[in-house]
Amino acid sequence: TDWEPYDTFQRVVLEALARNTYPHSSLRSLRLRFVLPILIDVYSDSGFKALIQSLHTLDFFAFGHDGIKEFSYRQPQFEEFWTAASTYVFTPAFALRSLSIGATEIIGSSPPLALTEMSFPLLEALKLDYVLFDGYHINEVGTEDFIVRHGRSLRRLELVHCMVFVDDLDARPQRLWTDVWARFE
Repeated sequence: TDWEPYDTFQRVVLEALARNTYPHSSLRSLRLRFVLPILIDVYSDSGFKALIQSLHTLDFFAFGHDGIKEFSYRQPQFEEFWTAASTYVFTPAFALRSLSIGATEIIGSSPPLALTEMSFPLLEALKLDYVLFDGYHINEVGTEDFIVRHGRSLRRLELVHCMVFVDDLDARPQRLWTDVWARFE
């Protein structure tokens, strides 16, 4: 496909970072923008985990499922990618002071983003881009709880293109943004 060179480039760069012979502890900031939503073995590599654990700043922004129609992957692969990202990219990054997570389309429920399982005790800055807020508390996205859980350490919060989940677009949501904001007071 037309995306194959980008797929190869992404794999080579991430593998090089994970297999770098220099100590990972010197790298404190990593910005991965417009990541192709494909599973790469390197995400589960111990070298990649060591790299992620050393970070203080992580900016991870991926293409959405609809963002690159020419790319030949299916919805299940997209969901597997975000499940792997939650497990191998975000969860091990316990030393983060700044975290940015986003995509070119809504993430959270489907594809899943397991914010309920993430904790960053030193987190001071958080940016979420196209991350879903669960309007009914039935999808267990956990965005709101994730933010509230980090309320003591957070100094900066940026929400870009985030939405409250509504199952029926013609119905009024059970929860409004005012309900969400009230929890942050």
